[in-house]
Amino acid sequence: MLKFKIMLIALVALVYYGVTYCMLSRSTCQYYADYYLFDARSFSIKQELAFKQTPIKKITDFFHVYRFNVNERNLRVIGFARYEENGLWTDGNTSKLSFLLSSTSSDVLLYFNIDPYVNARNPEIYTEVYLEDRQIAKWDFIYGKKMPKTIIKLAKKEIPSDLLINLTFKIEGMNSPQKLGYGDDTRKLGLSFNSIEVRPKN
Repeated sequence: MLKFKIMLIALVALVYYGVTYCMLSRSTCQYYADYYLFDARSFSIKQELAFKQTPIKKITDFFHVYRFNVNERNLRVIGFARYEENGLWTDGNTSKLSFLLSSTSSDVLLYFNIDPYVNARNPEIYTEVYLEDRQIAKWDFIYGKKMPKTIIKLAKKEIPSDLLINLTFKIEGMNSPQKLGYGDDTRKLGLSFNSIEVRPKN
């Protein structure tokens, strides 16, 4: 009986610690749940740290269309699947993109060419876009309805002094073709990034 009470107290303490930790470190707790429990996130914290330490070798030029079907030296990505002819699919509920801007004295517009993985069996994809930790865009892709504009404005005051742009895409509604009965592909597809063009607003 005593051992049972000790085990019960230890279990309650463990649950209390877990709940308290998740309240104080919500993003970390969410990562562990997504990565280890639900298999919804395709990269680990260790892989994310390595991603952040990978140098970007080229500055992104204005008015140049960069395609995502090859490994561009100026674009750093994680949370995406393999490069394909048309572009690069997100894999899981979180993807990240980083690049270096050219020096600018005005606001900057990011023109994304994107195809969502929506169809009769997967009718909705919702995406929130963050610059660092601040939400800057929201895209709702709904099967059979008009596509939202995938243009993002970066205000001059929001652009970091080091000109390093870190974007995070948080995706709901991603799904695997295998689960939907469309083949053997087990990747959890959300958005296909085809290209990006960066322009100064003025």
